[in-house]
Amino acid sequence: MPTVEIIDSVHKAWGEFDPLITAEISNRMTNGDRELILTSHGNAETFAAVTTLANAAPRLGHWIVSALKPPRGFWFRSFGHEKLNIANWQFVLLKAADFPGEYGLSIEVPEADGNELYDQLLRNIVEEGIGEVVLSQCRHMEWSTNVSGDAEPISRLYEFASSWVLVKGPSCLRQYLFDTEARSQAQNT
Repeated sequence: MPTVEIIDSVHKAWGEFDPLITAEISNRMTNGDRELILTSHGNAETFAAVTTLANAAPRLGHWIVSALKPPRGFWFRSFGHEKLNIANWQFVLLKAADFPGEYGLSIEVPEADGNELYDQLLRNIVEEGIGEVVLSQCRHMEWSTNVSGDAEPISRLYEFASSWVLVKGPSCLRQYLFDTEARSQAQNT
């Protein structure tokens, strides 16, 4: 059966399990493996279902099936067709006063990147950098080309936001936070 047909049949099966679950497939890694990441795009209510489905997946040669997008950092310079200087971005963590377990983000970008950026692209980039578990507790995200004096480099965003989730976020998210963090560290070694 050709790869596209396999992917379509698997997608149909897990769509019947939970229609909010989708997947991403990685490029081949240096060892020849590929990763199938099951995701609910930050919907914390379906994290358990995503994990259950990934754990039930059969073991296949050269495939790694994982639950939830892990934090991958902000080392990349382009996202899709957009060429962005992400390493120069900064952020300010905002308190979500009405939602004490959640936080907000103000992302500061160079003007050239501001011309290419739009809200969904920003959310996708931040999700790639900090993972969907940490992003699930972000109540508000904005961006601007203004630079404030109290902003931190984007490379430190995971450190700040994951600490926020650990201390102030729902305790039920901690297991997912540790699982995705451990997977991310294992892939980077």
